[in-house]
Amino acid sequence: MTVNPKKTIAIRPYLEMNVGQALQNFRTVPVSLGDNHTKAFLSVYSANYDIDASYEMFCYPTDTFKMMVYTDQGEVLWKRDLGPGVCPGTAFSTFFAFDLDQDGVDEVWFVNNLDPIHPFNYQQYVLERVDALSGKTTGQWPWPQTDINQYFGEFFRCHIFGAYAKGEPVLITVQGTYGLMQFQAWKPDMTLRWEKTIDKNEPGARGGHNYPVFDINNDGIDEFLWGERCLAVDSGREIFCADRDTWHGHSDMIQPIPDPATGRWLFWVIRENFEDLAPRTILYNDRGERIWSAIPYGHLHKGWVGRIGPQGELIATAVRIEDQTKTLEGRYYTGITEFAFEALTGKPVQLPYSIADTAPVDINGDGLHEIITGMIDGGATLIDRDGRLIKKIGGRIAMCSKIINHPGEQLLTYYPDGRVKIWMDANAEDSPAALKRYANPFYHANRRFPTKESILCILGGI
Repeated sequence: MTVNPKKTIAIRPYLEMNVGQALQNFRTVPVSLGDNHTKAFLSVYSANYDIDASYEMFCYPTDTFKMMVYTDQGEVLWKRDLGPGVCPGTAFSTFFAFDLDQDGVDEVWFVNNLDPIHPFNYQQYVLERVDALSGKTTGQWPWPQTDINQYFGEFFRCHIFGAYAKGEPVLITVQGTYGLMQFQAWKPDMTLRWEKTIDKNEPGARGGHNYPVFDINNDGIDEFLWGERCLAVDSGREIFCADRDTWHGHSDMIQPIPDPATGRWLFWVIRENFEDLAPRTILYNDRGERIWSAIPYGHLHKGWVGRIGPQGELIATAVRIEDQTKTLEGRYYTGITEFAFEALTGKPVQLPYSIADTAPVDINGDGLHEIITGMIDGGATLIDRDGRLIKKIGGRIAMCSKIINHPGEQLLTYYPDGRVKIWMDANAEDSPAALKRYANPFYHANRRFPTKESILCILGGI
């Protein structure tokens, strides 16, 4: 699996900048500014950790959401304070960078509130489009209304993402994750392409905390996984709904992986609610049929698939928690139990390090993965797949992916004092396996939008 000569990993900062304020939340996606511009990023940030919409997790914010676009050289193109009307949590105001009008430059899309002093005034929420080069608003549309008679934590769940149908871009907005779910697909002229409603009592899966976009059946039309439900972006039609008759809950993380033997898609799911309903982890095929499953009970929270086996085999991980709490400084877990399996067979394996709060990253480009620990808790540390220390870099992780034009993948970190850094391996070389991975359309589609904990969709299985 490893085709590059063994070289010492030399972690160096590629970018160092300071946003000029305290940071506890720094959600980031790449943004394209056109062929004549360098790599750039869109970040939405706050001195408060991501404000949760659930009653038991909500904290009164003491800071606002700010938005900025900056280059990989640290040049800030613009900043914008969204003000006290926008509650600084992605359940209330999510964001996305996507070139819907196909002019070669991404637009910034986010949920704004036109009421500057009432952050829960949902009737004043709008879908706003911003020019990524200037920061100027170029359009506003009323955010689709939903049933106000919902639990607070179900009502405030806003989503924005995009995909392609035979090469045509489709912007998708969603209201709801856990109960009632409403979908709208927008054409480049901002007329509706389709709408879909899944009632809270309708059989089948609810949403998940990430929503991978990929062409699961190779028909030239992207699909997206909304929990265990697979929908086509051209029409909203349902391709399948796995375990429709036995599963009505929501999942935490969902990760597609290609089957090495056939090239067809598989996807790894870890389930969050209905904690007594088995199983809690499942590997499905591209028709939504179970291949294997494990773990009989519990609230599973986070997991991933990476090339970290002895010979680079795919290993799937999951973490079970007993309880959690949230403050303005972070999210904290108790009663952690960790699981790891051979991804294709389900055989349990023992890893030589804790997998809680970790992610895979191919920092040196050899096609295998290193592990970044302390992603959300802070104190991020890079180790190899045998658990040996590579580098303590500190801070929290905003991205781990191919971030800049440099071999290997990189890490984008942020720190409480406002610093932001991009880390790279100065000795990295991209192997054929790594180059094949970067070329996969799924890799590029999914690195654009954030999950609930600010880490971009982790593509360890590619």
